[in-house]
Amino acid sequence: MPFKVEKLTGFSRMQKSKLEKSSEFGVTARYGGESVLPCSTRGSSVRNVYWQKESDRPVLMKAYCTDGRGCDEHDSSYAGRALFIGNLTQGNFSLKLRDIRLDDEGSYHCVLIMRNREISHCHHNLKVIAQYRTPQINVTRGVDNVVTLTCSTSGGYPEAGVQWVNGTDNSSFPENLVVTEHVRDEHQLYSLTSVLRVNGSNDCITCQIVTNRTEDINNSVSVYPNGVGPSSIRVDSGASKSSVLWCVLVAGASLALK
Repeated sequence: MPFKVEKLTGFSRMQKSKLEKSSEFGVTARYGGESVLPCSTRGSSVRNVYWQKESDRPVLMKAYCTDGRGCDEHDSSYAGRALFIGNLTQGNFSLKLRDIRLDDEGSYHCVLIMRNREISHCHHNLKVIAQYRTPQINVTRGVDNVVTLTCSTSGGYPEAGVQWVNGTDNSSFPENLVVTEHVRDEHQLYSLTSVLRVNGSNDCITCQIVTNRTEDINNSVSVYPNGVGPSSIRVDSGASKSSVLWCVLVAGASLALK
């Protein structure tokens, strides 16, 4: 059964507030990877520690009990995935969560109960991300010099947006020229397809996959629809992350021409 600190008997409200200490962290983890949720204490020796995933019905993930009671009731979905990695005797109860899943996203709570009845809390808000695969662009020529560019990618999380950028002035194409669709696979990861229709152009056109959560460019690919320009160029973009943008001729591997 998940542990809840509901009351401290024998103490006034003011005394309770002095006995309780809390810290809060934000953590980002990659899908399929691992993440460390820090939690440690100093001073009084620890009697019990409880790690749980918060929800309407909190789930006990891992516990440490010096009295040997209440530590074997953790949820089976965390067996082998939630591990203490610190020196428990030195007060480090940091938890490593392995094989990150999308449903691991959420709030986590560590409760440390000391022998002197002081209580400490560690709170974590875990967000999960998955890198989108390198997008592919398909180019189709139509009548009246209209070119249809279809950009597709998959395997990402959270849901991303698409920006089509004109390399001449680095401006975005109007939304009324773009149609983007999202689909989720059996693992709840996102696939997306975005279609841009423009008049024939000699300019470099870039399809950027932009993570809605952070507004970072997750991945991108570029083409010269009319096959005019260098075989490839490299552009570094983004303040926190660098993305490699490739402009390729119509014969390039990332481009299919019809």
